[in-house]
Amino acid sequence: MQPNETCLRRCGDIEIPFPFGVGSGCYLETGDITFAMTCNRTDDGQLRVYNYQIGVVDFSLLTGQLRIYSAINEWCYNRTAAAMDKQNNWWYDMSITNYRINDALNRFTVVGCNSLAYIYSPDDSGQQYMTGCMATCPGVGGLENGSCAGVGCCQTAIPRRVNAYTVSFEEKFNTSGADADGFSPCSYAVLAETSEFSFRTAYVATAGEFVRDNKYGSLPLVLDWAIGNKTCEEAKRNASAYACVSANSDCVDSKYGRGSGYLCNCSAGYEGNPYLIDGCQDINECEHPDKYSCHGHCRNKPGSYDCKCSKGSYSADPFKDPCSPRFPLQAQIAIDQLENSRSEYVVPHEGCPCPLIVGDRAYRYEAIDGSEWKKGIGASKMHLLGVAPDSMLICITIKHRLFL
Repeated sequence: MQPNETCLRRCGDIEIPFPFGVGSGCYLETGDITFAMTCNRTDDGQLRVYNYQIGVVDFSLLTGQLRIYSAINEWCYNRTAAAMDKQNNWWYDMSITNYRINDALNRFTVVGCNSLAYIYSPDDSGQQYMTGCMATCPGVGGLENGSCAGVGCCQTAIPRRVNAYTVSFEEKFNTSGADADGFSPCSYAVLAETSEFSFRTAYVATAGEFVRDNKYGSLPLVLDWAIGNKTCEEAKRNASAYACVSANSDCVDSKYGRGSGYLCNCSAGYEGNPYLIDGCQDINECEHPDKYSCHGHCRNKPGSYDCKCSKGSYSADPFKDPCSPRFPLQAQIAIDQLENSRSEYVVPHEGCPCPLIVGDRAYRYEAIDGSEWKKGIGASKMHLLGVAPDSMLICITIKHRLFL
């Protein structure tokens, strides 16, 4: 299917690319809520994108990922009640969607003193796992900004293919005595994108700082998504349901294996949205020299580009290496000797022939007897078009004997 032209494609400051969408006829319908979004105004007046009840940070068609807001679990000691507050544990269950938590980009993180937290599968998820880590504080001087190796902060990996989890704290390890030692009376736990978290000592020293320091009291969590549960080969058999509809697009099986669906990418040399008809457009590589190298003359062509040296120059690979003048060996030796010598063999010459451009100089070469260049001992004559001290162009003849 293709989305209606009237579909909402922006909510607040977030672009919503198809196959995602808001409202019927605007997203790819696959029998679940994977691509169904809503655009709601929050209490602070801002528009935010949601998938079911979970806030969305952004989308990526190229990587087949979206990021959601993952709430920071907080468990604190209540001085008034002289007891730990009741745990209000975060849980996440997207087992009815085609989302999976990226195990390479996310880590389970615990912050606090004497804080032990677990992340484990919900009872009815059908996938049993459990892991966790413990953060301790042997002394204020042991805390270090940016360090998350067990002192005030710890991290651990999660299993592959997870799409549901629950977080809880171990009651036997709590912060009831931390405040007396000058530390925060709170423990924190969150499953989040590793690159988006950097430990600060204030997270332990100041109650609630970890939550306040992050937007919506959350950190981004990376999810992988895919189309349906068929492989590319299987999906192509049903042309009406096949999602890679753009010309110059390719199908890629999900990295999670058979039965996990597929993704669509624009073919090499094209960019855009492969889920839309004519969504993949040619990249003009010549307009982006910072991304597409060419040391010669660049010429765009559908899906690629050519790079060739100018006439009279040469490079084994002008895509990578600079072009050099295509001179006979004898001519190049003469040029090198000329540029490195102070000899009095340069005399003015009128009627200089048409020169060959080499960098910021111009040369023309010929054998002194009018024949082609030869190896062995012989004389040569070379014409050089240079720039005189008074900035006037002059033509001179160089007479030099070559010894090869």
